[in-house]
Amino acid sequence: MNKKKIIELILASSLAIIIAILIRVIFFDTYMVKSNSMEPTFYENDAILLIRKIFIIGGINNFDIIVFKKNNSNLVKRVIAKEKDEIKIYDGKLYLNNKLIEYNKYIFSKKENIHLTLKENEYFVLGDNIYDSKDSREFGVIHKNDIIGKVILIFNPKNRLKLLFNN
Repeated sequence: MNKKKIIELILASSLAIIIAILIRVIFFDTYMVKSNSMEPTFYENDAILLIRKIFIIGGINNFDIIVFKKNNSNLVKRVIAKEKDEIKIYDGKLYLNNKLIEYNKYIFSKKENIHLTLKENEYFVLGDNIYDSKDSREFGVIHKNDIIGKVILIFNPKNRLKLLFNN
């Protein structure tokens, strides 16, 4: 190989690395799960990849998993209700827009009673491990401005590698 080809290869490789880094920094973020509030979907110390909020096509939908800011911390939870939705928790059951959500993770205490209609840019979130989760039942709804991004991948540990589209 002559010098010119070597220089071209080095430049092309360097450009590819710079582009990859820019894509990662601009479009994506990573997060380390810090609690067991999302078990069995995520376990403490799982590393997850999220797409930043401004690049999410179709917006945040019900049952998407998001990372958001709350009281100087980043939390990961599942969106149960989004703006304009009605959420009810009563008699141990969860209702979204008057439809029973039959999901074995969401069996509540019969003492829990919540009835909300969300305003524009508001989201109601729950941890999948509802018995050990600080979520909208405790701190109320979250605002769209607090959302960092939507989780799309568990990438560490390697044995749990999983794409989370349509989670």
